[in-house]
Amino acid sequence: MSSRSSADFWSARLAHLAALGHVDGIAIVLPGQSGLSTYVSHNIPQSSWDGPAGEALVRVVQTGSTERVQNGTLQLADGREAQTLLAAPIVWRDQIAGALAAFVAGRDIRDDDMPTLTRLAELAGIELAEANALWRSSKTTQEIQARLDQAEDDRKQAMVLFELSRLATLGTDVQSDLDGAAMMLAGALGHDAVGIWALSEHKLRLRAGTGYDTGTSEAPVDEADTVLATVLREKRAARGSLSELRTTPAWMPPRSANFLVTPIGALGVLVTARASGPYSEEDEDFSASVGEYLVGLLARSTSTDVVDQGVSAERRKIAQELHDGLAQELTGVVLALEGCQRALDKDPALLGPQLAKASRDARATLMDVRQYMTALRQSETGGLNLPVTLGRLVDDLRRQTGLHVQMEESGQSRALDAAVERAIIRIVGEALRNVAQHAGATTAKVALLYDQDGVVVTVEDDGKGFDVDETFRGAEDRGHFGVVGMRERAEAAGGQLVVRSEPGKGSIVRSSIPYTSESMRVASDANYGRRSTDVVDRTEAPDGTTQPVGFFARLFGR
Repeated sequence: MSSRSSADFWSARLAHLAALGHVDGIAIVLPGQSGLSTYVSHNIPQSSWDGPAGEALVRVVQTGSTERVQNGTLQLADGREAQTLLAAPIVWRDQIAGALAAFVAGRDIRDDDMPTLTRLAELAGIELAEANALWRSSKTTQEIQARLDQAEDDRKQAMVLFELSRLATLGTDVQSDLDGAAMMLAGALGHDAVGIWALSEHKLRLRAGTGYDTGTSEAPVDEADTVLATVLREKRAARGSLSELRTTPAWMPPRSANFLVTPIGALGVLVTARASGPYSEEDEDFSASVGEYLVGLLARSTSTDVVDQGVSAERRKIAQELHDGLAQELTGVVLALEGCQRALDKDPALLGPQLAKASRDARATLMDVRQYMTALRQSETGGLNLPVTLGRLVDDLRRQTGLHVQMEESGQSRALDAAVERAIIRIVGEALRNVAQHAGATTAKVALLYDQDGVVVTVEDDGKGFDVDETFRGAEDRGHFGVVGMRERAEAAGGQLVVRSEPGKGSIVRSSIPYTSESMRVASDANYGRRSTDVVDRTEAPDGTTQPVGFFARLFGR
């Protein structure tokens, strides 16, 4: 059976209507911005209408009347000439949708011709309405599928960054880790070829790759290669097709028509290529993130320095935390997407809320991966300074949620202990995530202050706010520990965390951490072995005193 949106269905349907009405040609005519036009027809070659026939059809559409035009001439598709036009309005739910035009050749008009045509117009109206409903349903299904595909892409990207972080921090065999990274990027993201190239003395050396011919190992770096020169000099990605290049560069994989070249810090480049479909701006944006996360892995392969054992142990501890936390979140995203797919097959109307949650979870998990990796990169060669890192967290939130987020820095900046920087990055990242997921805000602000005795970071929003005590009550029993790490990190660094909020007046999260490492050490020793439920946060009352309000982890849920 043909779909109502197909040409075969309408051709057969109008032929049937013409036979029922004993007419020689029939057409459904619809109004548009440029006048009347034929939607579908049988045995009528023309698509636009003018002259007496066109004038009659305009009156039908405007007034809803029936029209009969004698002594007209219309050449039918079968070669005959019709002399009479009969036209009736197509009405659906009291609205005139168009007109049904019928032509008669070689016979006189009978008394029952017009009533018959009116009934045929009613049938055509029903067919049009059903076709429109099917079209809308198909469009909705396509939109839902597009959202499912986007959520799946977000999940894959989160998995890629998660695995890269594991390889960079927990891997023991550098070459094996590089090979695994190349294979994973190709398999998970649909690249036909992937190359991880290290820069060495005015040439690139292929450290790991898939999709390259055997024997490919080096590529020269010179100004004649404008793509490579731009990527290395300007530290930005470049994409294009092989047809745009005068010659095929050595870094270009064979049998691939499109390429995307991304800098890996100052250490090399990531080359991805595929045979079908050019790379998009979204591909370029994500590849830039991948390139940043490959810095640590490539640095391990080129460094000859002995890594400080204490720093290495700390980074592995953070990496294990990332592994244990995000693995569960990604599993939840996978299960949610599988549930969405089942709902799409059974009843698309039930899919909306499930799909929206899966998409939010995937994007939030992707943001978590980036925040973890940003913290880890602080101990890598070429690590970012704190304001730039916080700025990237803000940019991620803007890009993923559309929120308007401001970033302010004040005071005399100074170098901070790596543990302090990591604590601030994680606190800000978690606070921004809670703003995106729970606050219902339109704007947010991140303020970094270098005070006399320590650094103060504040995240505030104009969201719906909440009653702090009411939110705390029962939160622990419900398992809402989404931000317990914020408080623990502040305290481990010798600082504190304070929250203020009122319904309808937004929320403020502020963390103060001292500069001195001695304070951090004392605070860490004092808190060693303490359970999270032993710690009680305090908030400032109107009279200036402080009151216990329960620990801050009860504030938000995930």
